[in-house]
Amino acid sequence: MSGARAILFETFAVRLIRAQRLRGIDNTRLAAMTALDPTSISRYRMGTRLPDWWAALEIGRALNVSIDWLASRTEVMEVAKCPDTAIQ
Repeated sequence: MSGARAILFETFAVRLIRAQRLRGIDNTRLAAMTALDPTSISRYRMGTRLPDWWAALEIGRALNVSIDWLASRTEVMEVAKCPDTAIQ
């Protein structure tokens, strides 16, 4: 594994763990919220696997964090709230 790729795996894992702790959501609950296998979530947390786009999106939604934050592309953790009014 290349250096940059290894850093991405490790950073995703660290940020996933941080978000889960801040939200009080364990692996079992996150798996239920996202329809992901608990083993996959454990692998993401260990830094041995990265989620695909869909899984990352579901994790971000469940934890209310930005996918860009999980991937270390931004330091903004929280997802901005959209106004309740729909665009017509």
